[in-house]
Amino acid sequence: MDLTILLTILGIIATIAAPAAGYILKLRKEYKNYYSVIWKSSKKLKARELLGERPYEDYYYTRNIDTQIQRSLERRRNIIIVGPPLSGKTRSFLNALKQLKIPVHLLVPRSVQVTNFQFPKDFIFWKPQMIFIDDLQYYIERQDSFYLLFREAKERGIPIAATCHSGREFKKVKNKMVEQNLDLDIIFGDDIIEMEKISADEGKLVSEKLGMKWDTVKFNGTIGSIFMRLSEMERRFDNCDNIEKTILRSIRNLYKSGIYEENSIFRLEWIKKAAGMFELEGRDFEWTGWIKNLEDKEFVKIARRNKIWAEDAYLEFVVKPEVEIQQTDIFESMTEVFSDNAEVLQMLGERACDIGMVDTQIGDYMKIAIGAFEKVLTLIDKDTQPTEYTKAQNYLGQSYWSLSKVKDTVQNSLKAVEYSNEVLKTISIESHPVEYARIKNRIGSTYTAFAEIETREENCVSAIEAYNEALKVLTLADFPLDYARLHNNLGGAYLILASVKDKSLNYKKAITSFEETLKVVTSADNPKLYAIAKNNIANTYARLSDIEDAESNLKRSIEAYNDVLAQQSKEKAPLQYGMTKNNIGNAYAMLALIKHKKLNLDNAISAFEEALEVRKPEQVPIQYANTMFNLGDAYLVKSELDNDAEPLYRAIDAFEESLKIRKEAEYPIQFAECKAGLGKAFVNLAGFEDKTENYHKAIASFDDALKIFTEEKFPENYSMLQEEISKAKKIFF
Repeated sequence: MDLTILLTILGIIATIAAPAAGYILKLRKEYKNYYSVIWKSSKKLKARELLGERPYEDYYYTRNIDTQIQRSLERRRNIIIVGPPLSGKTRSFLNALKQLKIPVHLLVPRSVQVTNFQFPKDFIFWKPQMIFIDDLQYYIERQDSFYLLFREAKERGIPIAATCHSGREFKKVKNKMVEQNLDLDIIFGDDIIEMEKISADEGKLVSEKLGMKWDTVKFNGTIGSIFMRLSEMERRFDNCDNIEKTILRSIRNLYKSGIYEENSIFRLEWIKKAAGMFELEGRDFEWTGWIKNLEDKEFVKIARRNKIWAEDAYLEFVVKPEVEIQQTDIFESMTEVFSDNAEVLQMLGERACDIGMVDTQIGDYMKIAIGAFEKVLTLIDKDTQPTEYTKAQNYLGQSYWSLSKVKDTVQNSLKAVEYSNEVLKTISIESHPVEYARIKNRIGSTYTAFAEIETREENCVSAIEAYNEALKVLTLADFPLDYARLHNNLGGAYLILASVKDKSLNYKKAITSFEETLKVVTSADNPKLYAIAKNNIANTYARLSDIEDAESNLKRSIEAYNDVLAQQSKEKAPLQYGMTKNNIGNAYAMLALIKHKKLNLDNAISAFEEALEVRKPEQVPIQYANTMFNLGDAYLVKSELDNDAEPLYRAIDAFEESLKIRKEAEYPIQFAECKAGLGKAFVNLAGFEDKTENYHKAIASFDDALKIFTEEKFPENYSMLQEEISKAKKIFF
């Protein structure tokens, strides 16, 4: 080839390649804002790229769980390692990664907010890939569009490996994923690996390998408590001066309140303001010296200009508050300190809201969250900061909805709907279809809960309208899991509506909706939602049997309940198992009134007794009392059928056992029902033995029931009891 032509071709290639290379470098630099590792070979990966600033030792203590982690990575399956802080989750992943026979290209997202989600391209696309999310609880907390990464990974067939704190943080992650219709149990399946604590003997072995004296180790059952030298850091904290302790306590309060960037990075301005609560003030050069001292003592590290990284393990286990205070008190004090900072209040509110979703003090946390978000709305301008304004409103809708479950249901439900509708004024089905649909779903859920309390028809109709609006976006083809959950919710609304209007029609619409759910989910891929939908179908058929086709609908109900039982073993899901067995018992008892009385009654009694194997009075007293009442009722009928006194003894025992929980003051209606059943049992027993004694016991029981079932308030129950008293008098007189 002519040299001139060759040079011309090379010039053209260079002309094209130079801008392309520049664009790629620019793009890669932008990606670095959102990803700490971008498609790097696991073979070349450095420990610090995953472990960050934490200490790293070449020595690794192998545990049985490592084999499972290794196997999951080799099989290219999604895996999540769950355990308490310092249990060695990230280190165990790194160890397994380094031992892979075939190295993978790794992508590691940072726990930062992304305005527009971007997924970097791997130019060496033929290599196996993997995404690693360390501390999933932080990533989901800071990344609103986290679900896009999971969907991208699924579409591309890239496995996700993750670590997550156990306990409350793990529950929080599951809840946040459910909000985006991602089911953690489905995504990770059998590869949810729990990192257990190690024994003291194992701890001694590790410390020996590291050349540490065991009596200097502050061991808490985690391997990290040895590597991180908690005992030494505790000694250093005790030796800190008052200013240094105050700064560390201020950082701890920020951490506990969710006021940080990425993984425990704190702005210096936040630290200064939080320290002001302890009346600590200083000039810039003084703060520089104080932070440098803490860095020398290895508590913090200056991450970048005016940003400080602090080890969360030290904030959790080493930095001790001057006086022990509750988490809610920390939130309240930080709310006051940052009352003029919308950005911080938004973070604090989100943290309080997330904790409230999984904590028994849901009401306290939701009030804190609501206070923070309402303050945010007063601090930002709706016109200049529309995204932030809408976000605060959206969280207010969620928080009021959560609060309505435990306090002032009507008032807080109305607030939830109000704020949700405010959000819908700024977005539309065209501009933000998915967000629009999810808000409509939440509005539907709020109206459904509202319908349980008042104006059932009106609220059910509103709920159904909201759900149907959401279904315009969350279709079977595009969002199958969202579609399934929505139809389950829609069925629930029709079920409530049936109690006040067009019973047969609405029960059938409910069943149709629940069956739509089952078009998507199976017992294998989503056992929980499958069981919920099946249980709803069973309940609906049982109610429909009161109106039409009693025998066939009861049989369908029992069949559906048995399908549910296939997903609920007595050992793994005892409460659900007990509920389903109780429901099966009720269905058989109703079927006994129609056909094969003896057989179906015996089946009912067996089901109730199996339910009682897991429904214990000390664990679930109300459910225990309910099943005991049902059992007593079944034995009462069995006695009449067999013309035998023996079932009456069992009926009396069951009613009396139920009454130990169904006290008149606490559960008056249920108390009266039990007393009425007990009275019937004594009347029937009087026909076999001790006529006078059992007659008086029967009358006493009926009298107790009549204290509640008065003619004015409960005319039907009152009339039934009068008939039973007349029957008793005929036997006696």
